[in-house]
Amino acid sequence: MSISWAKSMDATGQKKARLLIAVWGSKYFDYLTEFSLPSWLAPDNLPALARLVDLEIDFLTSDADARNFSATTHFANLQAICPVNFVSIDDLIGRDMYTITLTGAFGRGMIRHGEGMTDIAFIFMNADFVLSNGSLAHVGSLILSGEEAVMAPSYRSTEEAVAPQLTEWFNSHDETLNISSRDLVRFALRAPHPTTIAKSVTQSGFVTRRPNQLYWPVDDNTVIGHHLLSFMLCIKPDRVVTHVNSYCDYSFIQHFSSLRKLHTISDSDDFFMLEMQSHDFERDLIHTGENSADYVVQMTRRWATALHYENLKQQLVFHDQELPENFESHAVRAHVFIEQVLKKLPSPHDHVGHPHWIGGLINWRLRSDIRIVPDEFDHADNHNGLTPTSASQRFLRLIRRMNRNFNDDLPRVHFWHFYWSTYRRFASEIRTESARGEMLLIRDTEVHANGIDRLAKNRVVSWTLQDLLRESDKTVETEAHFAAVILHPDRLRNGRRLIEALHRRFPSVTKIALFSPLHLAVYPQIGVPVSSVLRYVDDIFPNTTSKMKLRFSGQRLHMLAHAATIKLTLMLETRPRMAILIAAVCAPFLILLGIAGSCIETMRGDQSSDASYVSGLDMIIEFGEKASTRDKN
Repeated sequence: MSISWAKSMDATGQKKARLLIAVWGSKYFDYLTEFSLPSWLAPDNLPALARLVDLEIDFLTSDADARNFSATTHFANLQAICPVNFVSIDDLIGRDMYTITLTGAFGRGMIRHGEGMTDIAFIFMNADFVLSNGSLAHVGSLILSGEEAVMAPSYRSTEEAVAPQLTEWFNSHDETLNISSRDLVRFALRAPHPTTIAKSVTQSGFVTRRPNQLYWPVDDNTVIGHHLLSFMLCIKPDRVVTHVNSYCDYSFIQHFSSLRKLHTISDSDDFFMLEMQSHDFERDLIHTGENSADYVVQMTRRWATALHYENLKQQLVFHDQELPENFESHAVRAHVFIEQVLKKLPSPHDHVGHPHWIGGLINWRLRSDIRIVPDEFDHADNHNGLTPTSASQRFLRLIRRMNRNFNDDLPRVHFWHFYWSTYRRFASEIRTESARGEMLLIRDTEVHANGIDRLAKNRVVSWTLQDLLRESDKTVETEAHFAAVILHPDRLRNGRRLIEALHRRFPSVTKIALFSPLHLAVYPQIGVPVSSVLRYVDDIFPNTTSKMKLRFSGQRLHMLAHAATIKLTLMLETRPRMAILIAAVCAPFLILLGIAGSCIETMRGDQSSDASYVSGLDMIIEFGEKASTRDKN
């Protein structure tokens, strides 16, 4: 037994371990409860891990999400295995700054133990990771063998292709997803995400601007990988740390432990972690080209750290059968390519003061408008990212605050604004129907909730999507006859399930206005192709309605003004003086462009947008006794 593990025992002689789960928001809790958590509850995952080590689970989440989750059967299932705790991260959550919040949350999960952190092996898990059965048992065996810094790769597949199969595998009796590594790998390899294909070195048609993982398919059953970015799966700190100073996948290994102790899980038979993303995720990063060594160097030289260089050296294998006879020849070709990349790369960046981290902190503070810096960030290493040091940074903070105040007012939009065509019909329905009495609001995001409260003429009863779907067969008495539903684009495939659950739970509701702000799915782009939305239509339409109307929104001139505004906003973060000058000159023209677009939209009346790209989807559903009719304008 290593000396560093000597104090890491409980009274029974077991080594101490904490599973840190960072999750907040209904979208990620839905992923957690529908796919990830059932896979973690498979017999050779959490149950086996709890037998090997003295395990506790810490949920790093918001206070509101903790209250909701603690009332579910999923929480009870976890408590039957080991103690479960909640750690509040309300002060870390900033809008659209996921990786900053994730890093702060994981850091808090360790730092709060003070000097005791060196006695604990911390296992990290994102809410959207699906594990094969046996993966966590393998992690437990590594902890028992004395490994103190463990990296593990994930493989990204297309959610629309893989999720239905996972749903079929779900065992409703014990609420688990018990899937062997080779079965899960087989389905993952059959449905690679477009960004995964773009990272394949053996094809020369497409590349991604973020080649942080590289792949060499050997055959239909085997893929070789080399990742710059891998997941820090387990760390047992060998020093007491009081702050974080860079993104968790840039720094945690060397900040809390040492690169000299790094162990990488390289074979999917031992551990397999599936990441599902929607088909359109990061599609704006894909373009034509070839993954040459020079291209990979060009895209990574400005950010890669020593940890990333070390990761890249490790050969990873994803396979659903025994390795083929020609495996070694493919592995040699991959190794030669990686050696070429490493030879051409410059000296690695220091993770302390990394420009990505400092820029992220600046944006996080501007978007969250915090008054007190969390202890995990309050350190000299992060000073440049937390203290506005120039007039341009202070101006950017003002712009962010104004933008946040505007977003809080949605869906109420001024006539001159480029969002007017996106929200006008939905806002009109709320004004009209709420004037007749109490209304329901069903949402899966905090966005728009405040604006609807101000827009409505009467009382608004708000429910989250998670609350609605929990015990969806129980009837709720209400005076409301109208419900407004706001559904994030990533959750459109759950539209039918949501509508039918709403109809069962609230039988008094006779009319539903469902709205999906499609522009949230593709930022910094301005809209989505109509063709990519139509594939969800059958997932949205319920089976029992008397009248239904589906309409797309978005006006060409508004989208042009939106695109210009986004470019200026992004320029503010990189070339603020130039952006301020351009904004001063262009602002009147953008307002005129917005007014012109609104005038054209007004003449269109109630018709659906005829643009090939759209920024919103709204659907009106009226329940009744007549046969279902579908009006798709």
